[in-house]
Amino acid sequence: MKKEILIVEDEALIALSLKERIESFGYKVSGIIDRGEDVIPNILLQRPDLILMDINLKGKQDGIETAEMLNKQDNVPIIFLTSYSNQSVIERAKKTSPFGYVIKTVDDNNLHISIDIALNKHQSFQKESTILEKKIKKLRSLYDHNPNMVIRFSKNKKIEYVNPNFCQNMGLKAREIEGKKLASIHMNDETIQLFSNIINEVLGKKQKLFMEVQLPTFMGNRYMYVNGLPEMNENGKVDTVLFVLRDDTDQKIAADTILAKQKKISESINYSMQIQSSIFPQMSLLTSYFKDSFIINKPKDKIGGDFPWVNRVGNSVYVAAVDCTGHGVPGALMSLVTYFLIDKINSISKDVPPGMMLDFLHVFVNRALKQHYHDSKSNDGADISLCKIDIHNRVLEYAGAHRPLFLQRKGDLIEIKGDKFPIGGMQYRKRNRFNTHRVDLMEDDIIFQFSDGLQDQFGIDEDGQLRKFGLKRIREVLLQENVWEIDNLSTALSSRLKSWMGPQKQLDDILAIGIKV
Repeated sequence: MKKEILIVEDEALIALSLKERIESFGYKVSGIIDRGEDVIPNILLQRPDLILMDINLKGKQDGIETAEMLNKQDNVPIIFLTSYSNQSVIERAKKTSPFGYVIKTVDDNNLHISIDIALNKHQSFQKESTILEKKIKKLRSLYDHNPNMVIRFSKNKKIEYVNPNFCQNMGLKAREIEGKKLASIHMNDETIQLFSNIINEVLGKKQKLFMEVQLPTFMGNRYMYVNGLPEMNENGKVDTVLFVLRDDTDQKIAADTILAKQKKISESINYSMQIQSSIFPQMSLLTSYFKDSFIINKPKDKIGGDFPWVNRVGNSVYVAAVDCTGHGVPGALMSLVTYFLIDKINSISKDVPPGMMLDFLHVFVNRALKQHYHDSKSNDGADISLCKIDIHNRVLEYAGAHRPLFLQRKGDLIEIKGDKFPIGGMQYRKRNRFNTHRVDLMEDDIIFQFSDGLQDQFGIDEDGQLRKFGLKRIREVLLQENVWEIDNLSTALSSRLKSWMGPQKQLDDILAIGIKV
């Protein structure tokens, strides 16, 4: 099909000449017009592919004014064909974005080339425009179905687009607000001011803006995450500002509920810590019997399953380092059970050997946790290092459930091993009684008891390997000459452990007790 060209020329002879020349190029002339006012009605009927437009026309408007009106109405390409060549006219013509500017005396070859280039260029623009329209349509569809609220503003704060979700939440209709200025929209004044401030900041910084706000909506106040996104044009300037508002109310309510529950749990644990602390013996009780002594108690959590136990019966002071199953709340519950059972045994069986006390304790724990029933599933219990120190005769009696005792004597280290079964549990049904070990104490002897949380703590060794603190390093600290004073031992042990742990997390409750005779 031949391309159709409309000639807009006020001189009839020139128009007829142009018609013959154009038809000789293989194009069809759709009409000849001499007035600018008649162009738009004509193209609505004829739909030409190109307009050859003279600048000087009959009527009230010249060719440039006609081109300006065409640009608003249609996208038909225009070539100015005129005898004007002065710079001011050319500058006026350029503002209408013509596809060519040809002097009337142009030869056939140049005229043909100008028409060909204009038609090809316009065809390319149409293809690009079609592709762009498809992209815009697809993007609009994505925004239309976006679960978030979406609204786009021009630089002068005119609303260019709103998605259905925005309209539904704000109680508005798209047809009533698109194309209108933000200030004229029927919305809460604070919301209008908020949007206006975000637009100003995005335009000023040319950067996206993110904030959390409380926004009044058709469904009441909602917590929103607001993203203000600058949309740039081809010149790198902000053309529009896109708002994406995500309703986070339900998540925030859920988060606040969780925080409130966590606060209650934390308060309960803090109170439990106070109860546990008030029940368990303090350092002052131990120092009232042994001036040179210390307790290092580092629960993994605020409350734990390790605890010291101290009690005096006649001339003997009982001291135990108790490590109950678990840590945190389960460990703390087990620690209270074990503490009161030890107290009960010590009150009804006065001045008994440590081994016998552990035998009694094992039976009591078994019965308290119903472990003596064949269908019991509880394996909870405790590891204990229990000393009975006759402070007048300087005699130490010791029994251990899975725990050893270290005795440092003037640079030598004596290790007394405990029995290889715990208090409680069902895994050692065929077990012997706990043994009591007896040692005569000497002046300046240091008795050291500890839970397995100390030796099992991971850290980085000298070779950069991840290993447990182990009994070896405990022995090294105890054998250092500068720790023969009890305060030095406590400081050295704490310092060595802290250095060993480094960034590693504490894995278990840690308890250590030191007594200098």
